[in-house]
Amino acid sequence: MPRVSGAARGAAVLLFFIALVTSGEVWAQAAPEAVKEAATEATDAAADVAASVAEKAASAADAVVEKAAEVNAAADAAAADERHGKNLETGISMDPLSWWTGLKRLVELGGATVIVQLTVSVLGLAIVMFKIAQFLGVRDGQLRALHRAIDTWEGGDARKGQEMIQRNGLGFAKDIEYALKRLRPDNVELVREELYRRARVFLQPLHDYMPTIEMIYYIAPLLGLLGTVTGIIASFQALEASGAANDAAKLAAGIWEALLCTGVGLSMAIPFAVLHSLLETRLNHIVSGVEDVIARVFTTELDIGQPDISPRA
Repeated sequence: MPRVSGAARGAAVLLFFIALVTSGEVWAQAAPEAVKEAATEATDAAADVAASVAEKAASAADAVVEKAAEVNAAADAAAADERHGKNLETGISMDPLSWWTGLKRLVELGGATVIVQLTVSVLGLAIVMFKIAQFLGVRDGQLRALHRAIDTWEGGDARKGQEMIQRNGLGFAKDIEYALKRLRPDNVELVREELYRRARVFLQPLHDYMPTIEMIYYIAPLLGLLGTVTGIIASFQALEASGAANDAAKLAAGIWEALLCTGVGLSMAIPFAVLHSLLETRLNHIVSGVEDVIARVFTTELDIGQPDISPRA
């Protein structure tokens, strides 16, 4: 093998270092370009992902807005139904133009108990109207006019007092005239007893039917409770017969229909209790006024042997 000279070895080493330096410079120039390209690709990918996420978020927001609009529309419709008095759960319309339909629906759901309750309420309302008409026939002004007539009679003008009593218009006025014309020191007790008897006769029609109104507002809730109990019993019997022991919907439907009887009973009892209280207060006021007039008759200082004051022919 031929031997390599030292000059040749030196030249080979020099060429190796030159190649090494040249490759290092080429790599140094190429590396930043690769990094830039990778960063650009990563930025583009992130932008694409962000755009996709934004598009999905916009779609979701649109869906939420549409759903909210549907909910608002449903709420507006429900509010409109409520303003028009529609009871969507029971199917009973409270519109004044549909009262007859609602009444028939109520009778269908409540059965015989509701029919009895409605009949009693109509009867009670008729009695209340009759009593109001009766009490309007006894005015406070008429009782005050009797007091003035008695004062006139006591003042010595018996004829004018008699005329005032006859113009009074109150049924009890003629009884006051009877007592004043016959009252003497020797027959005070007899006249008193007769006047009180006539007062009881006058007041008796005002007392009539007051216990009936009281009975209505007592028994109305009891009728409703009776209808509710019988309705619940019927619901459980029907549920047992159908074999659907776990059907809560059927049980709930039967219970709320049965509870209608209690609702009707309470709706009757409360108004009649208020009306009875008002009528009772007015009756007590009339009785007190009549008793005051009677007392005024017997505290009057009448002259003994006064002249005849019978009406002229």
